[in-house]
Amino acid sequence: MKLFYILALVVLFFSPSTFPQWSRASNLPRGNYLRAVAYMDSNICIAAGYADAIIHTRDGGITWQRQHSGTIATFYTVTFANKNTGVIVGDNGIVLTTTNGGLVCTRQNSQTSVSLRAAAFQCPVTITVVGLFII
Repeated sequence: MKLFYILALVVLFFSPSTFPQWSRASNLPRGNYLRAVAYMDSNICIAAGYADAIIHTRDGGITWQRQHSGTIATFYTVTFANKNTGVIVGDNGIVLTTTNGGLVCTRQNSQTSVSLRAAAFQCPVTITVVGLFII
């Protein structure tokens, strides 16, 4: 009987249902890897990555909407100064800004073609962007 209890504990301990299971929350983006994510609050989030992958949610990740930037660039950073004002940067000097929490992103002229890798807000109207510089 003692062997039965030990065996039952071992089976219960190694049962797959006792471990947390991962599940895909959304099917977006399909085939594109995400590299950056920013949360404005517990419900609003925007993520970006390879080949024009930009997605956002306004309901805590239950549903996701895909956005198109009009480019096939890879994006490396998403950052926000506040709930509305944000920036996405990536390859070929791509800088996208938003003033409505990521619903609409507008391309800005960065005057460079280098890969931009990071961005930070000094204040809601001043952004510092850095990238690769090849000599």
